[in-house]
Amino acid sequence: MFYGTRPGDYSHSKAAYLGHFAATDEFEPQSSVDTLETALQKAGCSVSFYRYSGTGHWFVEPDRPQAFNQSAADLAWERTLTFLSR
Repeated sequence: MFYGTRPGDYSHSKAAYLGHFAATDEFEPQSSVDTLETALQKAGCSVSFYRYSGTGHWFVEPDRPQAFNQSAADLAWERTLTFLSR
C-alpha cells in the first residue's frame, strides 16, 4: 500500500503487507499508520512498513512535482518489486 491506511478487522487475514508512508502527510497521520501496523502484527500478519523521511503525501507521483521525491520513489518501487517477487 502507498500512503493510506484503512481501519478494519484484520484478524482473519493471511496476507503479507507492505506499506510506504510519507514522514509528513496531511492526509494520513502517523498515528493511523502505527495503529494499522500494530493491528496487522497482532493478527499475525507479515508486515513491512516504511516511512520515508523528507516526504509528504504523493511522494511517488511524478505528475505531482510539488510532492514527488525521486529517491524515495525509487526506493519504494524497488522494495515493492522485491516484495512481489517473493
